[in-house]
Amino acid sequence: MTTKDALPAARVDDGGMIMTTPRIFAGGDRLALRTAVLAAAFAFLTPPSGWAATSSSDSGPAVRSAPPTLQVNSDSWQDVEVYMVRDGDPFSLGVVDGMGTAHLEVPALATTPGSQVQILAMPLGGGEDYLSRTIMVNPGDTIDLTLQAELPSSFVRVTRGA
Repeated sequence: MTTKDALPAARVDDGGMIMTTPRIFAGGDRLALRTAVLAAAFAFLTPPSGWAATSSSDSGPAVRSAPPTLQVNSDSWQDVEVYMVRDGDPFSLGVVDGMGTAHLEVPALATTPGSQVQILAMPLGGGEDYLSRTIMVNPGDTIDLTLQAELPSSFVRVTRGA
């Protein structure tokens, strides 16, 4: 073993300071550094044991973690495609038949707790659209959309989850 191998690697920075790096991370031995970084990242990202996921038999948190649902009652003769708009991006939720009802599931990607969204209803045969006011939606909430014969007169209501 030479003296060079026993000493830490050193370099001089722009300010004239001598910077040393422990020998284990100097030169080509990056495996130990990668292992240390990955171990620290894994420890940081792993939740403590008390934060285990709740089972479906728990009525409290399981209900709140369910994605919101959309209940649509149509008093319009036209078939209507319904969208959820978040940050200007529309997510298609489905089509509601004229004078019908529908229970539409909102994709989990479309909402997060406290999401501010709008509901957009577009008649398939043409005509005026309905765009709701901005509403706040949380997991487990139910959104009730009532489509009127004249779509711009439609309205939306949010019922908070349990």
